[in-house]
Amino acid sequence: MRRIARLAALCSLLLLVAAPAAAQPPPPVALPLISAGCVTGPICASLVVGPTNVCCMGGRPGDQIQIPVTFLAMSRAGGPLEMRTDHRSCSDTSPIDPASPWEPHVTERHYPHTLAVNWHTWSLRVQFRDAAGNLSPVLCDDVALEGY
Repeated sequence: MRRIARLAALCSLLLLVAAPAAAQPPPPVALPLISAGCVTGPICASLVVGPTNVCCMGGRPGDQIQIPVTFLAMSRAGGPLEMRTDHRSCSDTSPIDPASPWEPHVTERHYPHTLAVNWHTWSLRVQFRDAAGNLSPVLCDDVALEGY
């Protein structure tokens, strides 16, 4: 919870510093893929996959684990935010499929995953949209998983 509060404070500060002189929001645009982190623009956003300060998760092959994901997004335009996700690799620079459904923004979600034998990576990409139609860049993060 402390991590979410720090990210929220950082995003609030970035939105104030990055606010344009004119009150006109920029037109909706799809921006390129970037790595996870707080970004400036119409929407400040962050994505964290996996437990805080942990690189990996694991268990016995066949075990089902819950992967925690933290979503944070704020917009200068205000109003409710929506998000859409996919599970493509962070090295995939293509946009999220426009047919992917938008859903209300949540700050945390747990995704079930069945562990396979040996090491593998679980990735999640997210894009946010604000009430003015502005789109965030596509954020991606992953966690290493091991079935041992």
